[in-house]
Amino acid sequence: MTTLQDPESDLKAMGYPPELKRILNGFSNFAMSFSLICILAGGITAFPVALSSVGGAAIGIGWLVGGTFSMFVALSMSEIVSAYPTAGGLYYWSSALGG
Repeated sequence: MTTLQDPESDLKAMGYPPELKRILNGFSNFAMSFSLICILAGGITAFPVALSSVGGAAIGIGWLVGGTFSMFVALSMSEIVSAYPTAGGLYYWSSALGG
């Protein structure tokens, strides 16, 4: 197992400049807020449909199945990102692998 002694030189060796920009402008703030609101609105409207068509078991089983698949995606993404530990690596690899 190797340890990082000098992260900046390791980043330069991989071809990445050592920088971390924390900028959240008005459009980025709107986009993040809008995506969170859409997820909440979709979840709230999905519960009555599942409850009336299949029953309470559909909600419980749906959460378990969906959570399992989400965990598989999260574990695979963490394995990919751990190979290249850069700032924002998860977002870059999500874009590169997801299209």
